[in-house]
Amino acid sequence: MESLIQIVYQNGELQTEDSKFLFIPIDVWFTALLTVILFFAGYLANSLVGKWQAKKRRTDLRQYFSLLIQMLKSPVEKQVGQLHKFSESLLAERMGTIAWMQITSFNVEQLKKIDTQDLYEIFITYGKGVSNDKARRLQSVLESIRYMDEVKLLMPGHFNEFRTALKKQEHAFAEHIGLLSNHIEAFNSKLARENIHLGTDSFMLTANQIREKWFTQGQPEIPFQDIFIAKLHFIDPIWSLCKKTLGDERSDILLIHAMECARAFENYAHLRKHYAGSFKEDANNILLSWNVLINAVSDHDGRQY
Repeated sequence: MESLIQIVYQNGELQTEDSKFLFIPIDVWFTALLTVILFFAGYLANSLVGKWQAKKRRTDLRQYFSLLIQMLKSPVEKQVGQLHKFSESLLAERMGTIAWMQITSFNVEQLKKIDTQDLYEIFITYGKGVSNDKARRLQSVLESIRYMDEVKLLMPGHFNEFRTALKKQEHAFAEHIGLLSNHIEAFNSKLARENIHLGTDSFMLTANQIREKWFTQGQPEIPFQDIFIAKLHFIDPIWSLCKKTLGDERSDILLIHAMECARAFENYAHLRKHYAGSFKEDANNILLSWNVLINAVSDHDGRQY
C-alpha cells in the first residue's frame, strides 16, 4: 500500500509530496479537522461562558430581589403604623385639629421592574420544593406586589378625597355658626335701638349667656371655635333654647342655623368614622400582603425578613 505521506529531499529540504487521503490532500484534511475542532471548542467555550453568565445573572437578580425586600420592610411598617395611628385619632373624636397622616415613601416600583420571566426562573425553574409549592410562592409574590402597588397609587387620592369632604363640612359648620352668632348680634342691636334692656328679654338674655360661656371654653392650643367645643357649648344649648321658645321669630331664625350646624357636624363625624375604618382596612391589607410576600420569599430562600 502506498504511504499516505511521501517525503522527498529537494533543494536541500525535506518536503511532503502528493500526500493524499481518499484523493484529498492531507493538508486539506488537517485544515478541515482543525476548523471543526476550533468550532466545537468555541461552541463549548461560548456555552460554558453563557451558562456562567446566566447563573451569575440569576444570582445577582436573587440578591437584588432580596435587597429590595429588605429595603421595603421599614417603609411598609412605617406606613402601616401611620394608617393605624391616623385611624385611631379619627375614631377618638377628640377636640383639636386633626394631625394629618403622612404618606411614606414606601413603593414597589423597583420590584415591579423585575420581569415576570425572571421571577419565574427564580421561583419555579431553579426554586426548591415540589411544583405546587413553587407555583404558590410565585403567585403570592406577584399578587402581593400588585396589591401593595395599587394601594400606594390610590392612597393619596383616597386621603385627599377624605380631607376635601371633611373640610366641606367644617366650612358649612363655620358658615352657619357665624350666621347664628351674627343674628344674635343683630337682635341685640335691635333691642338697643328700641331702648329695651337685655335683662327684660329672657330669650335674648339666655342666648347671649350661652354664647359668652362658649367664648370661655377654649383650651390651650384648642380655640373655642373648635367644632367639638362649638357643638357642645354653643349649638346644643342654642337648639334647646329654640325648641323651648318655638313661635318666637328670633328663635325660628336661630334654630335654622343651629340645625344646619348640627347636620354639618353629623356629616363630619360620620366621615371621620367611615374613613377611620377605611384607612384601618388599608393598613391591615398592606400588612397582610407584606406578610404573604415575605413568607413566600422566606420559604423560597430560607431567610427571615
